[in-house]
Amino acid sequence: VDTKLNNFLLARNFETIIHILKGNIGIGVLTLPRAIRNSGLIGGIIGLSVIAAICIYGMHLLVKAAHKVTQKNSN
Repeated sequence: VDTKLNNFLLARNFETIIHILKGNIGIGVLTLPRAIRNSGLIGGIIGLSVIAAICIYGMHLLVKAAHKVTQKNSN
């Protein structure tokens, strides 16, 4: 029973990682060159850096929230 549960949790974690990657990378990879072209090289680099920082901060908040929920459920 423990092996089945571990396999289920590993599959669930892998699916979660794939969904996060699809949500963060997604169509942005295809439209990024046009966005940089429209905003200019310097503006594009600055804008991309700001958006990347916001995304990383958001992911960090999600991980912290998940840890809090996990700790609350285990108690």
